[in-house]
Amino acid sequence: TPFTPQFVERFDVPVREYENAASKPTRWSVDLKAKKFFQFMGQQATLFLKVDNLFDHLNHENVQPTTGRADQVARIPEVLKILQNTLEQEGLFTLEEVDLFPDFFSEPRKVQLGLEVRF
Repeated sequence: TPFTPQFVERFDVPVREYENAASKPTRWSVDLKAKKFFQFMGQQATLFLKVDNLFDHLNHENVQPTTGRADQVARIPEVLKILQNTLEQEGLFTLEEVDLFPDFFSEPRKVQLGLEVRF
């Protein structure tokens, strides 16, 4: 899917020239559904397994406009140094934690196991 890139050190570039000019990383996911039919106490039963995102692949749903990735942010070196110094003084978060936006990624693996009995 397309997105509009932003340039870190160039402020004179008109946005309209680069509207939707870049693409987000490729998204993919593998899902699994399995069923086993059997008799249980004289009733027809089904044991099922459903796995969404089997390989637990993190797709980039939203991206940083400076890098085109959800897990990387580009900054001007001077601004980066100031931010790193501030974070070191506060001692609460690392730069990686500040740049992490969990909602920019797809959902992790989800497993459902169940039993269905028909009567």
